[in-house]
Amino acid sequence: MRRIGIAVWVLLVIALFGLPAGVQAQGANDGLVAEWHFDEVSGSVLVDSSGNGNDGVIHGATWVEGKYGKALRFDGVDDYVEMPDSPLWNFGTGDFTVSFWFTKLDTGRGHTLSFGSMGHGNNLNFDFDDKDSGGKGVWVYWMGGGGIPRVWTTTAYHDSNWHHLSFVRMGDVFKLYIDNNYIDQTTDSGNIQIIGNLCIGRNNYNGGQNYFNGIIDEVLIYNRALTADEIKSHYEGQQTALSLTKSAAPHSIKQGQTSTVILTVTNTGTTEIKDIEVADTIPSDLTFTSGETSKKYDSLRSKDSREFQYILQLNEAGTFNLDPATATYADEEGNYYTAESGTAAIDVIPSTGTTPAPIRPINRATTAISITKSPSLNSIRQFGETVITLSIKNSGTTDVTDIEITDRVHPSFDLISGDFPNPKRYDLIRPGETRDLRYTISSKEGGTFTLDHATITYADADGNIQEAESEPYSIRVVPSASGSAAGASHQPSSISTASVHLHGEKTDVVLGEDILLKLSAVNKITKPTMTLQVILIPPSGMSVTSADFVESGAGLYTSTYVIEPGIGRDIEVGIRSNQVGDFVVNGEVIYYFGDDKENAEEHVLSLPITVRASPDSQQNTPAPTATPKDGRGIPGFEAVLAAAGALLVALLIKRRRVD
Repeated sequence: MRRIGIAVWVLLVIALFGLPAGVQAQGANDGLVAEWHFDEVSGSVLVDSSGNGNDGVIHGATWVEGKYGKALRFDGVDDYVEMPDSPLWNFGTGDFTVSFWFTKLDTGRGHTLSFGSMGHGNNLNFDFDDKDSGGKGVWVYWMGGGGIPRVWTTTAYHDSNWHHLSFVRMGDVFKLYIDNNYIDQTTDSGNIQIIGNLCIGRNNYNGGQNYFNGIIDEVLIYNRALTADEIKSHYEGQQTALSLTKSAAPHSIKQGQTSTVILTVTNTGTTEIKDIEVADTIPSDLTFTSGETSKKYDSLRSKDSREFQYILQLNEAGTFNLDPATATYADEEGNYYTAESGTAAIDVIPSTGTTPAPIRPINRATTAISITKSPSLNSIRQFGETVITLSIKNSGTTDVTDIEITDRVHPSFDLISGDFPNPKRYDLIRPGETRDLRYTISSKEGGTFTLDHATITYADADGNIQEAESEPYSIRVVPSASGSAAGASHQPSSISTASVHLHGEKTDVVLGEDILLKLSAVNKITKPTMTLQVILIPPSGMSVTSADFVESGAGLYTSTYVIEPGIGRDIEVGIRSNQVGDFVVNGEVIYYFGDDKENAEEHVLSLPITVRASPDSQQNTPAPTATPKDGRGIPGFEAVLAAAGALLVALLIKRRRVD
């Protein structure tokens, strides 16, 4: 295939149609200006996951198992990592926090972190086992305008175990924590204006001294002072926890009045939780009037919470205790947990007047479709890929029809492959059924991007058209180490300017029924128009029944379409079945942009179909001739005909392109 002129990447997906599928920011990340997880596994670049581009160059240090994932091992001789000077850690008189995990493997002196050059008056150093300073185990000192303020430990930590260090400035107070224990503090009003690079594994004095012998992992820098609870959270590491609360408001009412039961789900851990299902039960002597008694969420990030509610009417006097609600959820590794709320009570005071007429329970027949949009990875590297899943569920109690799903790819990403809805249509989804669509995108640049919501429209049982949208979801893209600053740019293997999908809406039929295919084509560029020619070769003896297609001889059926920029088109193809067996519909698409016929692109189409005998005729149908399982049977007429057809279509296509 030629790729001259306009480069076109065509995504060809062959799939059966309609297969069923069975915010709040994280507070701990506020003010995070640098974040090195040491999880690259290989290579010479230590990537800053904060998105601020503070990547470091690794000199000699080797990858080993860390506190979490991987870490770097420093030999105490000449290993270190160096990051260029950055205003993000030119702290001045502002608050800040530095934290990291370390394992020290000898008793010799060594620097874990060193900000700025020791030849200047402004720097910050984390020094271990400095015998010249009285043999302090950990000695943190800085030169911020007079003298050398410091905090230190009287305990050494060269025991080959993992330890966590946090150093915090809040106002004029500097505090040191080791393993979540407060160690020491001092006061200083100095202006810590860092001049020079940041080194991990040595200091910056005279080209580098005091090399650290040990392992370092999870270095974090904040431009604010972490609280004691946040330091504890960092020390305790990744935790999976969910809290579920249940309350009633008002909790004291008169007979015949209503109370709202509120269920609140909160991720109280430090990791994302997934597949959350919450369910509640209603006592038999209370009347449900409206709302939801159960809810499902795909995921909750740390500190995120969700709330839903329902309304009860209480017609009898007394105190009513509501049973706990329950929740199930999964951690990041797929392990499942359960949680339970407390009870809630509603006091019903006898009415002194006429008891109001009871509120009739609402009709439980409901129409509701939910759509969620989520990436398989919510943090990737520049040029990396993530799979977007659109999940559609009929959560009501009635059928929905005439369903149409649309979505849009964020301009900072390329569509790579998959079932991208432009649009995607379903005739019917029954209560409890789901449909999943998946497509893959690739990032073009670094940053944090909020994906547009996907939209679904559908008809309820009365024929009213309804609409629902997915919630927005963010993806963080860590810039590539090569970076655009060095002149690099994203060069995917081909440019996504058009997509063509062939779907089988009805490919398993009874003899005499029409086989139904759908070809979806999208012109993704802003200009010019796209001319699309479709050539189909049905199995021998079968014919295309769609009015758009014209037989052009030798069993070929063709049709031509002009698609405007940014527009998609669904092309339905009907084929009349007239013989029993397994067959393949072959064909080809040829398309070009504007008048550039010379550089037209061509792609082969192929889709298997099955035609079965009707049940009442199967007993009179002769048994087919057996074919060896290894496929080495004698070629028959169908094989010869298929080969001849393929050769013929190739010749005709080349002749058309010349024309």
